[in-house]
Amino acid sequence: MQNSIKAISDGLTYLKYYQVILIKALLIPFLLLIVLISLALLPNIDSKIEYAIYFLQWIPFTLIAITTHKVILEGPNAVPTWGINRFGARELKFVGYQILIVFVALPVAVLVLIPHIGIYLWVFAIMYIIGRLSLVFPSIAIGADLGFVESWSATKNHQLMMIVVVGMFPLILGFLEDFLASLPGFYWVSAVISALTIVLVIAPLSAAYKIVMEPKLAR
Repeated sequence: MQNSIKAISDGLTYLKYYQVILIKALLIPFLLLIVLISLALLPNIDSKIEYAIYFLQWIPFTLIAITTHKVILEGPNAVPTWGINRFGARELKFVGYQILIVFVALPVAVLVLIPHIGIYLWVFAIMYIIGRLSLVFPSIAIGADLGFVESWSATKNHQLMMIVVVGMFPLILGFLEDFLASLPGFYWVSAVISALTIVLVIAPLSAAYKIVMEPKLAR
């Protein structure tokens, strides 16, 4: 649990330390994401348009994630002042692994068929699998050669940390986000909150990557 707390604490500390750099670098994808989330929240929106909007959200989300990972793991000069301005092979690989990780975790959906406790087992299994595989994302951001197999192996001694960082922490933030969005007058503010939540989730994953990989690279 100590490493779990350290990863979250370090991630939030990095955000504070690099806040000026990140505000500039994330401004454009952040605004784009807010616009897309706001459009998805429009009442009586056509379902096909809604799905298209959710698909398009992958673009700013990917740019936000890669930029945050790079700044935390490689320093303030790792990205241009106003952020990454292209969607190239690295970004496509990042999206591809997001889609692939869903298919990898999909078979555990059978757990929901277990009476009473199935849904809880399914949620835990999803957090466990995705947590163990998630080091691929900061790895892609910085151009390191880490796949699902390597991520699974590297996190063998950090299983609880990855469950907390990738599963439980985002889940708690999601509950808070839903609560704030349900408050009177906060409906449209939820778009901003959703975009901010992404950064708050990405930063601890960067910190977890450091905790897991830096001792290995130092050998």
